Amino acid sequence: MNLATEMVAGPLLGVLVGLGFDDLFDTKPLFLIIFFVVGSVGSLLRVYRVAKQSLDEQNAETENTIEEEERH
Repeated sequence: MNLATEMVAGPLLGVLVGLGFDDLFDTKPLFLIIFFVVGSVGSLLRVYRVAKQSLDEQNAETENTIEEEERH
């Protein structure tokens, strides 16, 4: 999934779930706030993991290139 979509989908889903629970239990805005925060944190963690994985792959490629150049 696109990272921009990930950043929007988490909080949006959290808001929708929070509104649903708030309507069910008549607790506005308690669950809205809780699930918005949970969705936002989840999205940020997902983006962090994807960015870290991408950087790790780039570093591995760079190390392989340097090792190949040193052999020749």
